[in-house]
Formats: sequence, C-alpha cells, structure tokens
Amino acid sequence: MHEHDQEQGIAVKEVTCEVCLNNIPTSVARRVKAADYIAFFCGLECYEQWQYQRLPDNPAFNIDFLAGICCLWESDYQQARHFFLLAVTETDPLDVNHNVYLSYLALSDVLIDHKNGILNHSHHSSDTSFSSEPEIQLNQACSEFIKGNRRGGIQAMDKLNDLKLSSENSNEVHSLFDIVGKRKQNTSGSLKRNNLIHKSIGKMLRKKETVNTIGRVEAFIRVTARNRYNCIAVNL
Repeated sequence: MHEHDQEQGIAVKEVTCEVCLNNIPTSVARRVKAADYIAFFCGLECYEQWQYQRLPDNPAFNIDFLAGICCLWESDYQQARHFFLLAVTETDPLDVNHNVYLSYLALSDVLIDHKNGILNHSHHSSDTSFSSEPEIQLNQACSEFIKGNRRGGIQAMDKLNDLKLSSENSNEVHSLFDIVGKRKQNTSGSLKRNNLIHKSIGKMLRKKETVNTIGRVEAFIRVTARNRYNCIAVNL
C-alpha cells in the first residue's frame, strides 16, 4: 500500500521505510515531504542515512552541518537543530567553521521557538554577535528579526558595513534590508546602494513591511542557506 492510497480514502496500516525497506505501522512511521512524494522512515537512523545520501559533495564542511542545511531548507527546524548540534560537538572550537555551525544552531533555536509560539527566545550558542564573518552576522540579524527585535536586527546588519563584503554577501544584505524595511542611507562603504532598481524595489517592499515580515525572513534564511551550500533536495 502506498501514500496515494490514503489520498484515495483507502486505509493504510503499514508503509515501507525508504532506507531499510522494512514494513512499519503508519502510526509510528516518521514521514518527510520530499520533492514530489512522501518518504517514510522507521527511525532516526534510517532518516539520517537518507539525508546523507542527498548531500552535496562538499568535503570542506561537516556532513552533519550539511544535513542540517537540508533540513533548514525543508523547514524541519527541529531536525535541523539536531544536526547543527552534532556538527558543533564534532568540530574543534578552533576550526574555521565552528562559529558558523554555532550561529546556525542559535538560529534554529529561534526558529523552533517562533514556530511553537514562544516569545522569549534564547540562543544556544556563545556570543557570536561580534564576529567578522558576514554569514554569522547575517544569522544574528535574522535571529533578532524573527524574535521581533528590529533594533537588534538593524544593529547586527549595520556592523556588516564595516566588513569587506563579497558581491554575494552584499547582495544578501541588500535583499534582507529590502525585506525588513527602511534602513539608514549609506553614502560610503561596501553597502552603498545607488542602483536605481534596488532603490525602486526597496521602496515598494517597504510599503508592505508590516505584512508577513517574519515569514519572508524565514524564506530568506532557507533560500540563502541552500544556495550557499548547494543543498538541493533530490529524488533517490
């Protein structure tokens, strides 16, 4: 019996695990929505194995971290946090990517709390708010906006103006500012925005800044993370 049988009103008592192919009761099966089908798993071990098979070939990063990015893209924040925590504990604190992993762990904490309707968000990580890594600073800004702390979010992003940004980082910063609304006009530095198209788009978006801002920030987090690490869901 398959998932489409359920859609047709036929009772399905058992499904097949995507990895080990064992039959499992639907009442205890873990289900995940993939690209165009529903995948079922008998437990966390099979689910993690399935995630690993879908990861990009990127040896520069911890494999659990990349699995977390995949889960983040799929809005499975609880599972993303599980993988980010593994990446943090498995990585030497002196590793160049350790604080990046830590910032994603903190970000997933905030996303989980927001999804559960908790207002008093707490960061799991140590203080990464003064990092010179643009990605970490952007994660800090997104966390503050999700928490509803607009002032903290703007302050985090203003610090980016003192950093030497790549064109990709600069575009991400401008995109997030367009989502959250008006910012101080920069007349110099790496975030100078004098492009007429950017100004026009920003002006239009700022008129709607009170409409679903948090949802758009979440979408920004998912898309930029997926693009940075090329974590695109694929069918097996």
